[in-house]
Amino acid sequence: MTKYSGKYINCPTCDAEMPLTGDEKTGEEVYCPYCQTPLKLKRNKDTDEPYLEEDF
Repeated sequence: MTKYSGKYINCPTCDAEMPLTGDEKTGEEVYCPYCQTPLKLKRNKDTDEPYLEEDF
């Protein structure tokens, strides 16, 4: 099991919870399954927690 497997992060556009599988890489482009917004996975430099940022 990987570090973020089973965690959820919120879409910054529609606030829907998106599950993490643990295979995601920083900088990877993902799409919200609800609003289809393109998002980029980022990590907080201080806490290493993942978050999503719109990638238009």
